[in-house]
Amino acid sequence: MLSPTNPIYCQDTVVVVAQRIVRHGSEEYNNRIKKDRAVFVQKYVDSINNYKVSKKDSFPAFFTTIDFDEKYGRQFNLTVNGKVSIRKLIIDQLTNENLMWRVKRSNDLRLKLKHEDKPPGIANYYDPIPFQQHSTYELVVMRLDEIENNRCLGIKEN
Repeated sequence: MLSPTNPIYCQDTVVVVAQRIVRHGSEEYNNRIKKDRAVFVQKYVDSINNYKVSKKDSFPAFFTTIDFDEKYGRQFNLTVNGKVSIRKLIIDQLTNENLMWRVKRSNDLRLKLKHEDKPPGIANYYDPIPFQQHSTYELVVMRLDEIENNRCLGIKEN
């Protein structure tokens, strides 16, 4: 019979699991971020390229979210100052010309809004996101120009 004063001689087994730390900035870390970014971008590219234009000024939410890079791009930066425009990466791979022409002909002001806010308290050291000064409308027009130029030069799109 065990009493509170008797020592207990049995213990549960303790299992310690340690996860290997991948250092920020290492080659393995950068490769993982690039792979995750490519998967994220491809998901949006596939979705937008398969989008059926049904009614006037009907666009995927991607086109009307002005702070898309701020919301989703931060997790794919390789360094603190090495920011990437996820919007630009997505739009550069678009092939849905019907949707892009609809964007170009649209009068929807949400497409022409720009997200240019600087974080509070940071004056001269703010490193903006590339292409942040361009609206989604401007990026789509640039992509359409690129497609037209490639056609004139005889370069096939992927």
